[in-house]
Amino acid sequence: MAVDTSGETETTHLLIPKNKRPKDTFNIAYTIYFTIGVGYLFAYNAFITAVDYFTYLYPNTSIDRTFSVVYMFFTLISLLFILAYAHKSTSFVRINVGFVLFVLALVIVPLMDVVYVKGRVGMFGGFYVAVGAIGVCGIGDALVQASIIGSAGKLPERYVQAVVAGTGFSGVLVCLLRLLTKAIYPQDAHGLRKSANLYFMVSIAVMIICIVSYNVVQKLPVIKYYNDIKLQAIDQEKEDHCAATSVLWGSTLWDIVGLVKWWNTLKLRE
Repeated sequence: MAVDTSGETETTHLLIPKNKRPKDTFNIAYTIYFTIGVGYLFAYNAFITAVDYFTYLYPNTSIDRTFSVVYMFFTLISLLFILAYAHKSTSFVRINVGFVLFVLALVIVPLMDVVYVKGRVGMFGGFYVAVGAIGVCGIGDALVQASIIGSAGKLPERYVQAVVAGTGFSGVLVCLLRLLTKAIYPQDAHGLRKSANLYFMVSIAVMIICIVSYNVVQKLPVIKYYNDIKLQAIDQEKEDHCAATSVLWGSTLWDIVGLVKWWNTLKLRE
């Protein structure tokens, strides 16, 4: 995915001397955007990579295909809704709400194991709840993915690259996490249950880190600087639009008055 931010960056460079622009000290902002890139596909990858656990609990079900179809369906519907009503909310709100939905979806799995499934095979009520949780992930993905790319697009292109790189690393990290949690416990039914619960708890912790990181990065001087530049550009565009509208309206009104005068003169001659 490529986002063209070169024009905006060049404009920004013309507005402020280079030595007066805030620096991304220790690449903190870059690292956080990379972390957010990891986070917004982490929940979905967590469900898909735990297919061994779900297949054990719910035999004779197509876990991976069911999860994928439900996830994509809810993501698509949510994206259409966001396209229609995005102007009524900010990317800051959408991203935070999306990550909270990821946390809720991930919490459902160990919670259901404790209160309902309890490691027993064939408790298909838990399967339907898990499918609902993956639908919640789809909604969260639509909120976060659409908004974080737009948010990073206001910044120099390296931050968009950080998000995209984080997205690619997300799948690798989830696989490593699953392997590690499985290696800790015995390779039996009891060990599978415990490793899955640990796996989802760590995934929840990753989501919480993403929430905190995103809210922290918005307060960094370098990010506030570029956000302010974007707001100034939007305000200037609105002012130019209003001025152009006023000129156009004045010109149109003058044309109407001239037409009326011409028509009256023509009538008098007749």
